[in-house]
Amino acid sequence: MTIGNLIHKEILDEVEKNFKGRVVVEKRFTAEYNYNGYVYKVSAKPDLFAVKDIPELNLKAGELRDLKTPNTGNWYLEDDNWRKYRYQLNFNRWILEENGYNVTSQRIWFIFTDWTDYQAKKNEGKTWKQSGRGYPKPEELVDVERLSIPSHIDSVIAQHDDTVDYHDDDLPDCERVDTFEKPPWKVYRKLTTKDGLSAKAIDGSGQGFPTEQKALEYADWAKQNVKDYKTGKLKYANDTLVVQYRKEFDRPGCEFCNARHWCNIYKQRQEGGAYD
Repeated sequence: MTIGNLIHKEILDEVEKNFKGRVVVEKRFTAEYNYNGYVYKVSAKPDLFAVKDIPELNLKAGELRDLKTPNTGNWYLEDDNWRKYRYQLNFNRWILEENGYNVTSQRIWFIFTDWTDYQAKKNEGKTWKQSGRGYPKPEELVDVERLSIPSHIDSVIAQHDDTVDYHDDDLPDCERVDTFEKPPWKVYRKLTTKDGLSAKAIDGSGQGFPTEQKALEYADWAKQNVKDYKTGKLKYANDTLVVQYRKEFDRPGCEFCNARHWCNIYKQRQEGGAYD
């Protein structure tokens, strides 16, 4: 279990214990869904839904929350995770409404596992180009717009129907977000040390960029905008910034997949010593 997963579980357990009767926590709901003349049973387990006001958590009756416990880098970037967050929350809202609940608002509740006061001061006033956000508070609440869910469910069922009879060799590769693969392009600062030249990822580049062009754009922007928090001067104005392709993983995402023992990607990574 990762630190984020452990924090997620501890928080929801405490909420359920302290506010019993006022909140629904991680309860499994099911609903029937008609697709191409067939009735499918779909299910979801929303993190937290308030049936009564809970002032201690700034929760109003009717509010649905999805708790996320990522690192702060997840806050800076608009990537596949954010898209999945929004659809996941909207699907949870849809299934609650199918079960008779009145959802009046929906929010993502971020609690950051690596937040520090030092980094908050260091990054004060700084905004990342990718998302327009600065360094977050220890907790952030994000309102999420209502999205049409039937088309999303249709696509998931269609994908299931298309692959249910596939042999292992015919299955498509997992997407990057499913394997926890970081975007591969990063911006580095060339440094001269006593041992020669070395490179260090610049501020805001650690999580990577999906394309070389995006990384180049960020490098140009960083030279003109990123300031040293101590001096207030431009941090990289006189530096040589280089863009490199480096494939990395936040953690072995396949380890969290229930289908891993039937998956070629998992087998190949085991053979290559990816999990040793």
